[in-house]
Amino acid sequence: MQLHVVYWTPLLALAIVACLVVVAVLIVACLALYVCYIRQRYSHLPSPRKQSFFFGHAAVVSEVVKREGNIAEVLLQWYQECGPVYVWFVFVQPFVVAVDPTDIEKVCSSPAAVSKPGVGLQQRAAYIFGERLLGSSFAMEGDCSRVCPERKQYEPFFSLSYLQSLVPQFSICVDQFLAGKLRPHVKKGGKEYVPMDRVFNELALELITLVVLGSEFKSSGKKEMVAPASLSCLLSHVLNGVLLASKEPYANFLRPAVAASHKEATRALRRVVRDCIRKRAKAIRSKEDVPSDILSPVLKTIISTEEERNIEELVDDFVTFYFTGQEPIAVLCSFALAAVLQHPGVLQRLRLELAEVMGGNRGIVTAEDLVGLTYLEQVWLYVHVRAE
Repeated sequence: MQLHVVYWTPLLALAIVACLVVVAVLIVACLALYVCYIRQRYSHLPSPRKQSFFFGHAAVVSEVVKREGNIAEVLLQWYQECGPVYVWFVFVQPFVVAVDPTDIEKVCSSPAAVSKPGVGLQQRAAYIFGERLLGSSFAMEGDCSRVCPERKQYEPFFSLSYLQSLVPQFSICVDQFLAGKLRPHVKKGGKEYVPMDRVFNELALELITLVVLGSEFKSSGKKEMVAPASLSCLLSHVLNGVLLASKEPYANFLRPAVAASHKEATRALRRVVRDCIRKRAKAIRSKEDVPSDILSPVLKTIISTEEERNIEELVDDFVTFYFTGQEPIAVLCSFALAAVLQHPGVLQRLRLELAEVMGGNRGIVTAEDLVGLTYLEQVWLYVHVRAE
């Protein structure tokens, strides 16, 4: 009996190994067939040369991330090689890049394109490692029939007439903010380096806060409030969490400490916005004076119509305003500053026009002043076109 056991043990081991090899080969073959199927579906579009059959262009993107480069430079290089429409792959995930305005319009207006949104970076922003960020906000909804009614309640507050009514508040906000940021450097002789990109990021948060949640969101010495600088760091940390979740979906298990820090920042951001909404709703029910921002009329409508609206859904929408508004404002301001400083003649002409229209040292800008700033308007249009 012992001889039979000794004889059959190696054979059994060889059989198990053979089965494992066959299963592994079948898995690899199935993956290869699925990769070929995905690539074949997009074979009508040009594609840059792939670094790997299975991983596609992942090596190129990974190299850019490691050296902290800009993925836009790689996309531009591929655009020059392949044309205005091309596709690149990370394993079985295709990414179609369209630069031609006509093609973009066709895609965006196609019902098939918006009825089933993909699980990309936008959808990953709904939850970070299981922690709710943008949730079910209008930015996450791909069905136009559902998102349009929700967006309409916010459209009046982004109209030209409403924003013009806030111009004096914008002027005071920008003046006080920049004075507080730049005055210490001026006192030291103005020879220190000032990271204006960070300054503009915080300024964008100030302006968005003024429009969306009112001035009560600013730091007032209370624990539940967050200063703009802290809020900027908080948003930056949350955004890094979105990028990490997109690049490493399993970081929650492989890097739990890093994932936990991003989840905590997400909870802190939503907690601050939620506290502001509750405080404002309490003030409206008590018939107190409230700021003229977006939050007040939205809450008044909900309270007056007795609409059942989950507070977490409101938090989703108002957190979305920060993510969709901060970067465009900061980028445009940074690009405008860089462009004007490269042309001293333009800077001098802008100073003369501001002195003429503003009338000396009057610091508050009004909507009527903007009508007379024609040259500034042309420069701003140039900045918009070049930045886009």
